[in-house]
Amino acid sequence: MNDLVDIHKTRAYKRRRFARLRRKLTRNGWIVLVLLLVVAEIGAQVLYPSDRTLPFAKYNHEPYGVKSRSEMAVMEQSKFVHTNLELRSDYGNTKIQLIKVGARLNETKSFESLSEYPNQLRWVPFSILFLSPNISTLPVSFEDKPLQEFVGEYARKNSREQVDAKIAIREGEVVIDDGKPGRDIEKSALLERIRSMKVDASGVARIDVPSRVVAPSATSADLASVKQ
Repeated sequence: MNDLVDIHKTRAYKRRRFARLRRKLTRNGWIVLVLLLVVAEIGAQVLYPSDRTLPFAKYNHEPYGVKSRSEMAVMEQSKFVHTNLELRSDYGNTKIQLIKVGARLNETKSFESLSEYPNQLRWVPFSILFLSPNISTLPVSFEDKPLQEFVGEYARKNSREQVDAKIAIREGEVVIDDGKPGRDIEKSALLERIRSMKVDASGVARIDVPSRVVAPSATSADLASVKQ
């Protein structure tokens, strides 16, 4: 009687078993690979340095990328010192360096906005790809004394007293010199506009000067009856 052959020890069986195992690993291999990539990506997000801006951060709507705190401070200071304040009015425009009216740059605010990456989002797969913070204004504040001095001087130079109409005698004839309206610069409103204005990150700061017309208390029409 022939000895029975153990089918599990044949080469054909081993080849079929290896092929099945290889197919199974191939099917599941991609899943394992994707899981490993996701875990690695989350790990990179968790370890992303807090002293760098986010990869897709923007400055004035332009790609800014990964920068350190010091690099951003140098860039913003360069913009800040070249930014002018422009006061616009119907009697002319005035320009002056923003720093000369008491403006001060907050060097940390912009960096914090472009580097903020909450811990709960760091654990969300690929969340860093969807974070694109943007800075469009310079974080500027003002010291009271130099700003008030500037506004006071500007108001003194550009305010005008009204001129009342008056009766005069020239060459033996009675004539009426017409009055002229005055101009009053509203200092409190101007101060508030400057303090609350947005300074564009491209280096522009423009505001309209609040003023009011002061009518003369006596006009030529008022004095016409007197002349007669």
